[in-house]
Amino acid sequence: MKRSLTVLAVLAVAIAAQAQVPSTEPPAQVKELDWFVGTWKGSGTMSMQGMEMAFSTEMTTSYFGQFLMTRSTIDYGMLKVEETMMLGWDDAKGQYVSYCFTNMSPAPRIERGMREGNALTMVSEPWSIMGQSMVSRGRMEKLSDTKAKFTLEFKEGETWTKASEMELTKG
Repeated sequence: MKRSLTVLAVLAVAIAAQAQVPSTEPPAQVKELDWFVGTWKGSGTMSMQGMEMAFSTEMTTSYFGQFLMTRSTIDYGMLKVEETMMLGWDDAKGQYVSYCFTNMSPAPRIERGMREGNALTMVSEPWSIMGQSMVSRGRMEKLSDTKAKFTLEFKEGETWTKASEMELTKG
């Protein structure tokens, strides 16, 4: 009898402790971006400061705890940009937040944004890339289950200048 009571007490403590463990599942707002999970490929042209460079890209997105993690490579031929981005939900501010680590900058690019219909638009804080301070805006829009459009803009003064727009295919 004493042994049964001990087992029940241990079981009750374990159940109570488990009920208090915070969830490691992505919040509902992150799950709304479930369509983004998978591997995407595309190519395009980057126009910046009077230069145009062709590129190809591949990005793979998966869940990592409460976040969407995207690992991408952008290949310009003579230069490869590699990035790892963690995207989550900031409940206190009611917006998405991401931290992107790239081989082109010593500090992460921090972005905040909102989902509008089938699109997610993220705007960066000023960040340094190759010695220059920039503000960028990226928009990923779902076109179908296997197609998406990505647009990248940079802020110049008070205006946004489109640097690239491409269609991505999920495969």
